[in-house]
Amino acid sequence: MRAVSLFLFWLLPAALAAAVDPDLVAALRGFRSEVPPDWSYVQVTSDGQRSLEERHDATRPDFSRWPLPIYPVLVGAVGLSMAIGLLMGEAFAGAPTVFVFGLVAATMQVLMLLLPGKLRPLANALAITGVLPLLSATSSWT
Repeated sequence: MRAVSLFLFWLLPAALAAAVDPDLVAALRGFRSEVPPDWSYVQVTSDGQRSLEERHDATRPDFSRWPLPIYPVLVGAVGLSMAIGLLMGEAFAGAPTVFVFGLVAATMQVLMLLLPGKLRPLANALAITGVLPLLSATSSWT
């Protein structure tokens, strides 16, 4: 048994490491999966049917990376999601709180899927503000 474990944990990995192409080792040594923080870039990912475009502008501070026209839309989307949460909370007032939270969260998830690509940054705001009207000062775990 010791011989098998010695082979599996020490000798086999050493033999495999020795068999690796030196060009591959050199390429992987310099590989970085993260973009340096001071670089600006546009990254496009496509699966043939859909494509996703990610942009990063290193010259802009973090708080100004959203385009300016999204802010009025943000106010409207937050108001709409809070209204949905409030109306669903009132409609299911007698139901268990966990059920209403789940129902509102599921509704917000569906609405997030319906957002066009340019409004995808608002997805998390919709999810959070939808359940805000359901919170109360008397909420407890007991």
